[in-house]
Amino acid sequence: PIVTQPAQPRPCLSTENSQPTRAFRIGARDWETRGDTLIRRPLPTPKGVNIGFLAHLGPYSVELKQSLETFVMWFRSKRVDAVVVLGGFGPERSDVTEALQRLAAYQVPIIALPGKEEDQEIFEAAFADVRFYNQHFFNAQDLRFVIVSGIQLVLLPGHFNRSYTRTRHGCVYTKDDVERAITKAKERPETPVLVTYVGPKQIGEGALDRTAEGDNSGDPFVESLLQRPGLPFGVMGNIREAG
Repeated sequence: PIVTQPAQPRPCLSTENSQPTRAFRIGARDWETRGDTLIRRPLPTPKGVNIGFLAHLGPYSVELKQSLETFVMWFRSKRVDAVVVLGGFGPERSDVTEALQRLAAYQVPIIALPGKEEDQEIFEAAFADVRFYNQHFFNAQDLRFVIVSGIQLVLLPGHFNRSYTRTRHGCVYTKDDVERAITKAKERPETPVLVTYVGPKQIGEGALDRTAEGDNSGDPFVESLLQRPGLPFGVMGNIREAG
């Protein structure tokens, strides 16, 4: 008999996105994609930028729906330029689709990163469901950089430790993935800001990477990166029960 091996999902992080340059409008602003980079055009003078971040949303619920609707109103009031969702949706396809659909009414780029709970195949299928009707959504497995107002977001989806992922095909990044992204970012004039689902390794009971089991689960490599010159800022998720 012929035994068919189960298909493996594509690599969690695309190493090279060769898509051609594409210009488009989202809301009242002009943007373009160049391969793995989203750029606001024309590049405004660096007078400040508002980026909204959401992390560790958890499985979809009525309470989460209400919270996301409140966030959308707040983002509008602050004229947020883009929204980044740092994973933690939950294990089900509906957890991803329902949460993202609550953000769809806000016409700015919405960038989603898978975390440790999302299976790659489920995440990609759910993301495709939402993007079919909402072209202002972007998957951070393909879109790795966002440039706006003198800064560039360096997007790092997934988790560094496979033992923490909760599915067979969870998104896991390597040190090489991070080094490639940081090296590419430093070739540009905009200030890099590292954006990750996983925070840096910390110490002690009050740390933001402290789990209920008493472990500090942050990434030691991310922690070392933030000590290097040329990477002054980072935006990371934290453990829900920490702090």
